[in-house]
Parts: sequence; structure tokens; C-alpha cells
Amino acid sequence: MKLDPRHLVQLAVILDSGTLRVAAERLGTTQPALSRTIALMEERIGTPLFERRRRPLTPTDTCIELATFGRTIRGAVERADGLSTQISTGQHGTIRIGAAPFSCDDLLSRMICAFSKTRPQIRITLYSDYFPALVREMLNHRLDMVVGPFELVGKQSGLKVERIMASSNAVVCRPGHKLLLEKPVSLASLEKATWIGHARESRLATDMRAKLAEIGVNHLDVVFESNSAGAVLTIIRESDYLTVLPLLSVIERVAAGQLAVLPTPESGAKRWTAIITRADSTPTAALTELKQTLAAGVRSIKPLMDAVTEAKAGARRRVVSA
Repeated sequence: MKLDPRHLVQLAVILDSGTLRVAAERLGTTQPALSRTIALMEERIGTPLFERRRRPLTPTDTCIELATFGRTIRGAVERADGLSTQISTGQHGTIRIGAAPFSCDDLLSRMICAFSKTRPQIRITLYSDYFPALVREMLNHRLDMVVGPFELVGKQSGLKVERIMASSNAVVCRPGHKLLLEKPVSLASLEKATWIGHARESRLATDMRAKLAEIGVNHLDVVFESNSAGAVLTIIRESDYLTVLPLLSVIERVAAGQLAVLPTPESGAKRWTAIITRADSTPTAALTELKQTLAAGVRSIKPLMDAVTEAKAGARRRVVSA
């Protein structure tokens, strides 16, 4: 005969309490209700659960054995309740994030690390890919959010966009590069330079050529091309090659003296970095908190962005005044 799991839990509480009165108080019920539960269980299994006419309450061997199952059920329910509370308060769960390679390599990884130190029970997976592919993955419910340039979303429906910061692309080189001494950097020098390109399916590859074309650089000697942010950054640091990178993604490396920005003329429209989610999804507490952490982290580096932008503008003004 099938037993009700709730009755097994009640039986375990009765044994652990020692009396029906105490058990009823712990369970929030009455002694008559527990007596009816005992009678129903005895009817179903066809044997007594407590010794008749024995005081204090004395369980039979069958009762003791069934109570162990009740304790197991009660423990599982308590653990499930605890997990539910952790999830609802943002202490537990899984978050799947997508971003472009350069954002993953530096900017987001450090912010995610800081978040994880305060939320160790939250599992975060960070996927690196190009923007159109990431949006498709999110619309197919394989990602929870994407961090990237919201302009690339276009008229894609079903998405919620939360803007964080606008930034531009910059010509990047190693510190000590000879072109940093050239005032101003001539178009001839830029066309004679050796460049690192980006994978052709990357929007950054298109943006790089567009930026350089706007300032008059139409010929590029590209000797290396990769979709690996780590490879591009390593080669830049170890060579005299140039490349174009999103300033937001490398600004902390520039501030730390690991990379340098050439004071080339401003060109190209700024792009807004945004947090993009599905419009029909209800964010968990953990996802909401991570979104706030990422947004605050990105905005916190705005002074660095402003300082580099002002330094570039100052270099151009000094050239003009000279």
C-alpha cells in the first residue's frame, strides 16, 4: 500500500519529539490529527506502529524503520528549501554570458572574478564569439545575456537592451613604439607600418578598415590575423606592429603602461556597449546582481577613458599650435 511522504515525515517528527503534544507543536498541527495519521498508516500497512498500552510512546521496529525514510524526506525538503532560498536571493545558480573575444579576455573576466568571490555558489560560463552568433545563441535560450555593441542588434526583435557606455576604437601599439615620437603621426608612416588584422567575420575587422580609411590610410600591410585576443595582445607587446582595438576593452592595459595609443585623428562613430537579454525572460536575482556589477564596473573606468581621450586631444592641439 502506498504511503503519503508527508505522513512519513510526521512519523519521524513524532519519534524525534517523544510525545504527540511536542510533535504537534513542531508540525503546526494537533494531537488528534497526528493520531488519525498514525491510524491511517497502520491501516494501510496492516501492522501497529506503536506498542499498545505502553507509556511513554514506544515505537515498533516497523515504525522505527519507516521513520528513517521520513527523516530522509524531511532532510531533502529542508535542503531543497535552502537551495530555493539561495536561488531567490541570488546566492546560487548558473549564468551563461556571451561576449566578443577582446571583452572576454580582459574587461569582463576581471569583473566576473570579483563577482564570483562574493557569490561562490553561482556558476558562471563565459562564451567568446562574434556578436551575431552570440545573439542567435541567446534567442535560442543557450545564453542568458550578451555584452557588446548594441548597434549591431539592429531591428532584431525579442531583445532588451541596457546601454552602459559609449566608446571608440583606437590605434594601439606597444609602449616605446617609434611612432609615439612622431608628431604628428603621418599617413605615410601609418601606411608603411605593419598591421595585425582581425578575423574577417569579426565586426572589428570592418571597423578597423573603416577607421583607418576615414583618416586617409587605405593601404594596410597585414601580416597576422587572428580571432584570439590573447594572441593579438601578445604580438602587439612583442613587436612594432599596430592594430585597432576597442578602447574600452584595453583601457586598463593602457593605463598600466602595457599598451599605448597613437594620437591619430578622431574617426569612426562611437559604439555603445550594452547588456542584452531576451525581452521575454525574467532575470534571476543572481543575473540581476551580475548585470549591475558589470554595468558599474564598466562605468568605473570612465575616468581612464576620459584621461586617454584628453591626452590624445592634447597631443593633437600641441601639434596644431606648434
